[in-house]
Amino acid sequence: MWEACQSSQEYFPHRILSSIVTRFYSLLSVCLPKKDPKLRELLDVGNIGRLEHRMITVVYGPDLVNISHLNLVAFQEEVAKEWTNEVFSLATNLLAQNMSRDAFLEKAYTKLKLQVTPEGRIPLKNIYRLFSADRKRVETALEACSLPSSRNDSIPQEDFTPEVYRVFLNNLCPRPEIDNIFSEFGAKSKPYLTVDQMMDFINLKQRDPRLNEILYPPLKQEQVQVLIEKYEPNSSLAKKGQISVDGFMRYLSGEENGVVSPEKLDLNEDMSQPLSHYFINSSHNTYLTAGQLAGNSSVEMYRQVLLSGCRCVELDCWKGRTAEEEPVITHGFTMTTEISFKEVIEAIAECAFKTSPFPILLSFENHVDSPKQQAKMAEYCRLIFGDALLMEPLEKYPLESGVPLPSPMDLMYKILVKNKKKSHKSSEGSGKKKLSEQASNTYSDSSSVFESSSPGAGEADTESDDDDDDDDCKKSSMDEVGISDLAMQINMGMYEYNGKSGYRLKPEFMRRPDKHFDPFTEGIVDGIVANTLSVKIISGQFLSDKKVGTYVEVDMFGLPVDTRRKAFKTKTSQGNAVNPVWEEEPIVFKKVVLPSLACLRIAVYEEGGKFIGHRILPVQAIRPGYHYICLRNERNQPLMLPAVFVYIEVKDYVPDTYADVIEALSNPIRYVNLMEQRAKQLAALTLEDEEEVKKEMRKLSTGRFDFSASVTQPVRSRVGVEIQAI
Repeated sequence: MWEACQSSQEYFPHRILSSIVTRFYSLLSVCLPKKDPKLRELLDVGNIGRLEHRMITVVYGPDLVNISHLNLVAFQEEVAKEWTNEVFSLATNLLAQNMSRDAFLEKAYTKLKLQVTPEGRIPLKNIYRLFSADRKRVETALEACSLPSSRNDSIPQEDFTPEVYRVFLNNLCPRPEIDNIFSEFGAKSKPYLTVDQMMDFINLKQRDPRLNEILYPPLKQEQVQVLIEKYEPNSSLAKKGQISVDGFMRYLSGEENGVVSPEKLDLNEDMSQPLSHYFINSSHNTYLTAGQLAGNSSVEMYRQVLLSGCRCVELDCWKGRTAEEEPVITHGFTMTTEISFKEVIEAIAECAFKTSPFPILLSFENHVDSPKQQAKMAEYCRLIFGDALLMEPLEKYPLESGVPLPSPMDLMYKILVKNKKKSHKSSEGSGKKKLSEQASNTYSDSSSVFESSSPGAGEADTESDDDDDDDDCKKSSMDEVGISDLAMQINMGMYEYNGKSGYRLKPEFMRRPDKHFDPFTEGIVDGIVANTLSVKIISGQFLSDKKVGTYVEVDMFGLPVDTRRKAFKTKTSQGNAVNPVWEEEPIVFKKVVLPSLACLRIAVYEEGGKFIGHRILPVQAIRPGYHYICLRNERNQPLMLPAVFVYIEVKDYVPDTYADVIEALSNPIRYVNLMEQRAKQLAALTLEDEEEVKKEMRKLSTGRFDFSASVTQPVRSRVGVEIQAI
């Protein structure tokens, strides 16, 4: 099955690898199918090492439920291990999933270069297929590059260079809106921006004003010069500190101009706090692939939710009714199918720490009333999890009142069982009682902290994994995690950050016992600086593979006061999905009360309402300025071509009452000039002496600040750094 491995390098054919890497979303090593001896015999090639250790299964699909498997076998165990590790790292690389716009376009170029004929030529039908929204545009763009334009033609690889590809894209998807931005910042009378003009653009438009200027100073001229030399294709212009519109476009789509700072993707939150100080990415009814009344259960769901980032999964355990008396997992008193408890434990052990080293919580809904089967459950957990299973409280964190829970850092690579211990009647036989005690003692120290209640069948639609007993450790629980509805999309967007660890630190006031938080508050939260966010949808690029109209919707999710569903909707473009331009008035979220728990959603639809793609961005992580937002599908996987070009403003919220004061502090010279201009206008209107009007306006302006005085007065900013008001 891996015929290409006969060479000494054991290489995979490029075309096959390209197909796999662009389609699959998770990869795991699995054992050989034990129930298929013919497949075992077919795959038993080579004579080095056990066959199970040479197997690789690539799992791919559009979501967690509708998946396909590609089984491969290597000749040596070392080769299988290397391929598993390398391809899995490609599939789960956060930076690769958050690539720049330029990198996604380069990925499309690489795909075209790899899909060649046996003669090594690029079929033009592949280009037409990739950019299928407007055949006429593709034909015109190819002709502009002096390339053949017939769908049946092909071109040599060497003729389709990166430079030719970029010219092709510029003709296929012209960007007049960027030309306007370029002219606005000083290139009206000349075809370039100087290094000073580029520096002003970056510091005034692209820099986050919420940042401390001491810790995050504005860029200096020499730093901007480095950027110009990187992105300006004309070396003579770059040496003179000048950037053309082509270089400007490359900067906007480059890695330095991502809408989210790469630091936000790293593990950047304190992981040494007690476990109860975190939101935990969780799955409810993990085993289900469909509805909880008649859906199928699947062991594979446990692998997939763990690989997708969940740190808490649910196991609804029931007494097995077969002769083997094996416990099963299912949704009780419904028509859902049953799966083996043991196989689920094996799947969890296999994938528990592939994407995150932080602890796994197993939420046992234990309905097993057979001491023998409970003992089996305990034995499976001990044998399969081994040392990873937390059997005793940590020495530093005894289970005593007032002692905090251990931290995620303390519990790295540990599996905790959250279980409600069942009481047994004293009339039971001594053998059954001993088995029950053995099973009970297996469950970890977390069972005394996290307990779950089990609702009856009549509560199937309302059953929740977040009971009152779980309030110490809030879990963002996704019911039937395989279904990619809006709530699921928001959950995936939230947990993509902090290294995709599955843990997000709660805001400080939610971790303090002396603070009470009202989620329905409409005022400013104590100690939290609210934000003002403005989003202008400018244009879109390659939004659909069909010639249809498209539109964009903007939502905000967070506290009830911050949440605004369908806050904004653009007009529908007229049959243009290649480069629609909207240039509409921005949508302004005047006061985002709790930015750390708020997220912005930008979604694109076809004119008939069909979903194209979206992106969910935490308000705290958003960078202001002009940015490309590369879209994702329902499973939060990046789409290669669709993107939206936006302009974002984000700043600390200032009540209207103090807007003039803040304006004066942030730009005192401009403020003084504005006051003088207003004084002249007012004097002309009232026929009064101009100097007298100026004096009156100074009294009314900012009270204790006289910005026309010759002395400077220190003013303390919100981060405690002294600034000078001129």
